[in-house]
Amino acid sequence: MNIVFYMMEKGGRISEILARNLSSLRKERGISLSGLAEKAGISKSTLSSLEAGEANPTISTLWALADALGVPFGVLVSERIGGSAEVGEAGVNVRLIEHSEGEPRIEVYLMRIEANCRREAAPHVPGVRERILVIDGRMLAGPLSSPSLVKAGEVFSFRGDEPHVYIALDKPATALVSVEYPKGEVRTDRYTILFPLPRGDAGWEGISVTLRRALEEVALGIPVLRVKLHSPEEPMPEAVDRLVQQLRKLQNPRFKLPIRFFIVMEEDGLSVFIFACPRGRVQLGLQPGGKGALGQAARVARLMFKNRLSEQEQRLLRGLVGGESPTLSALAAEILLHHGHPAVPPSVLRFLDVKGMNTGSDMKSRLFDHRVSCSPYKALHPAHALQSLTLAHLLNKTFEGASVSAVHVGTGPGLHLRMLLELYPPLKVVAVEPSAAACEYLRRSVVDGLEVNLIQSDFLRAEPGHRFPVVISVGASHHITTPFFLQKACELLHDGGLLLVADEFLSPYTTASERNRELIKHHSVCMLATLFDVPHGVRDKIAPEELELVDMLGREVPLLAYEAECGEVDSATARARELFSKVGELHLPAAPSHELLAYYRFQILELEALVAGLDYEAELKTYPERFLTLAECSGFRLMEHCRVYATSGYGEMDGGTHVFALRKEA
Repeated sequence: MNIVFYMMEKGGRISEILARNLSSLRKERGISLSGLAEKAGISKSTLSSLEAGEANPTISTLWALADALGVPFGVLVSERIGGSAEVGEAGVNVRLIEHSEGEPRIEVYLMRIEANCRREAAPHVPGVRERILVIDGRMLAGPLSSPSLVKAGEVFSFRGDEPHVYIALDKPATALVSVEYPKGEVRTDRYTILFPLPRGDAGWEGISVTLRRALEEVALGIPVLRVKLHSPEEPMPEAVDRLVQQLRKLQNPRFKLPIRFFIVMEEDGLSVFIFACPRGRVQLGLQPGGKGALGQAARVARLMFKNRLSEQEQRLLRGLVGGESPTLSALAAEILLHHGHPAVPPSVLRFLDVKGMNTGSDMKSRLFDHRVSCSPYKALHPAHALQSLTLAHLLNKTFEGASVSAVHVGTGPGLHLRMLLELYPPLKVVAVEPSAAACEYLRRSVVDGLEVNLIQSDFLRAEPGHRFPVVISVGASHHITTPFFLQKACELLHDGGLLLVADEFLSPYTTASERNRELIKHHSVCMLATLFDVPHGVRDKIAPEELELVDMLGREVPLLAYEAECGEVDSATARARELFSKVGELHLPAAPSHELLAYYRFQILELEALVAGLDYEAELKTYPERFLTLAECSGFRLMEHCRVYATSGYGEMDGGTHVFALRKEA
C-alpha cells in the first residue's frame, strides 16, 4: 500500500484549497454547476460560493460533494503538493492526515469534538467502513440508532454506508478515524436518497434541490425514488410542514409532472416516496360522437386524459357525480379521482342503506370471494366505469343498437350491470351470480323493471338452457380457474359468438417470486390511486378506529408499493400480511362516517385481494398474453383489446385493467 502523508499546516485555508480542487474536479468530469448541485443536494448559489473561495464548507457539505464527484473526501481538502486544511462545524473539527493511492483506498482523519457536541453523518457510498481509535476522552460512535461507547485506547469498527454519529460526552474527545472505501466499482442505491434532517434554512434549500431532481427523474422514467431525511429521534410535526412547503413550491402552477408523491413519518425520520404514474399506452378508442347515454359518456371520458381540469370542468363533473345517471356519476368520480379531486358516487352510499345487506366491513366474517361479491366499494376502483363504457362501446360497434341477449358472469351487486344496461339498453341479460347476498340485492334494486333473468349459481355449473350470442364477464375471470372459465364460456356461445372480458391482469412473470411482485405492484398502485389526505375538518369528526385506519394505510401503503417496485418481494409480502392482520383487528363502523372514507374501505378490499392472491384463494390473476394463449386453446381468437387502466409497465400487454373481445371459432 502506498501511503502519502500530509503535514498538518495550521495556515492552510479550507476555502482556498476547496475552491481549487472543486473547480478542477468538476470540470474534469464535465459536470455543470447546476448538475453537481443537484447531485450533491446543495443549492447552486452555495456551490458557486465554494468554487469562488467565498464560503467555508461544513463537513456534511464536503462529504456530499465528494460522493457526488465520486472521489474520496481527502481529495477535496488536501493540497496537490503537501498540506491539508482543517474543517470544522458546531464544535467538531476534522483534518486529513493521510490517505492511500492504492486499493483499497483508505483515509485517516484526526477528529476533535468539544464536550457535549455531536456530529451526525449521512451514509457514504455502499461498502464504506469506518474504524475509530479514541486518543483522548470518551466518545459514542457508530450507527445512528445504536452507537457504542468507545474509551481512550479502544478501537471500534462499523459500517459507514448507513447513518452514523460521533458524540463527545462530558469532556472533549480526540480520535483517529479511518475510512476504507470498497474495492472496484462503487454502486449507489438505485432508489433511495438519504440526508440528515435539516436543522436550518440552508439545509432545507439543499433538500429542495434534491427533491426537484428526484421529481424530474421519476417523471422521465425511474419508477420510484425515496428521499429520506433521517433523524435520531421521531421528527416533529414542524418538519413535516416544512417538507410539505418545499414540495408545494416545486409544483408548477401551469404544468404538471406525471408523478405522485407521499410523505411518510417514520421513527427515524421522514420519507418522501415519489412514484411514476403508470399510464402507459392506454387508449379507449371511444368515439365522442353519437346520441344517448353512450355518446355522452364517451365525451365525458375524454376529460380523463386532460393534463389539468379547469374549474368549469370540475364543476361539471361534480354535478354529474351527484346526478341520476349511475354511469355518468361513476365515470365523473373516476375522472375527478384521477385528477386528485376525490368524490364518491351516491350509488355506493345508497347500497349501504339497504336493510339486511352485509357490506363486508368485517374482514373475518366470510370467505373473501363472497364478501367481495356483494361489496359496493368495488365501484370505487379507478377503472370501474371505464370497463362498462368500453364494453358498451364494443356491443354497439358489433350489434349497432340491435337487441341482443347475453350471459353476464359474476354480476355481484350489479353496479356495473346497471351502467351497461344504461349505455346499451337493447341488452337482455341472464345474470349468473353465486353469492346469495348479492342475488338478494340484485332482486331488490336491479332486476325489477329491467330485462334481467337472475340465476344463483356457480358459473361453471350454470345451465341457462340454450346458447347465446354474447357472454360478458366483468372482474369474474380471475376468480375462476381461467382455462375452465374460457371453456365454459365457449360452451355457452353460438359459433361465432362474442366473449367480452373486462378484468385485472398482471405484468408478465416467469417465477412465483416475480408473480408475487407483480401482484403486489398491481394492487398497491390501485391503493395509491385512492390514497389521499383526509381534510382536518373530516379527521376531527370520524371515529377513532377510522382515523387509525387512515393513518395506518397512509403510512404502510407507500412503503408496500416502494418495496415491491424495488424488488424487495419478501419484505413487501411480509408487510402486506402484517397490514392485513392489523386492519382486520379494527372494529370499523358498518358504514363510513364520511363519504370520502369509502375509498379507504375500497383499499381494504384491495388489501384482501392482494393477500388472497398470494395464497391463491379465489384470486387467480394471470398476465394478458397468457390469457390470450389460454383463450386460443379454448377455441377463441382475439378481435379487439385495450388496456383501460395501467398499474405497471408501459406496454399494452402490461399490468392493469384490460378489456378483450374474443370471437368463438366456428
